[in-house]
Amino acid sequence: MITSGAGFTTAGFRTKVNERGHLLITTTGPLKEDAGSPTQVMFPHIAEGSGYTTQFIVVGGPSGQSNSGVLSFFNQEGAPLNVTLTDR
Repeated sequence: MITSGAGFTTAGFRTKVNERGHLLITTTGPLKEDAGSPTQVMFPHIAEGSGYTTQFIVVGGPSGQSNSGVLSFFNQEGAPLNVTLTDR
């Protein structure tokens, strides 16, 4: 646990070397170990094609605890977006 009299922030970074040998770096955002009740999270941009992909990693709770969630995708006009999900 971190405590502070002043404000602080956290950031997570993920790195990967792709199949062409390029180092890729992205932020992951802070993770909450004890998230409590479900909340809605919005990710405003999805990249796909021309060498770009977007990957969502869903982290479950403690072993033995059930987890559920909904991923909804919308286009720029707010209409539902048809997305094919694959296991990588």
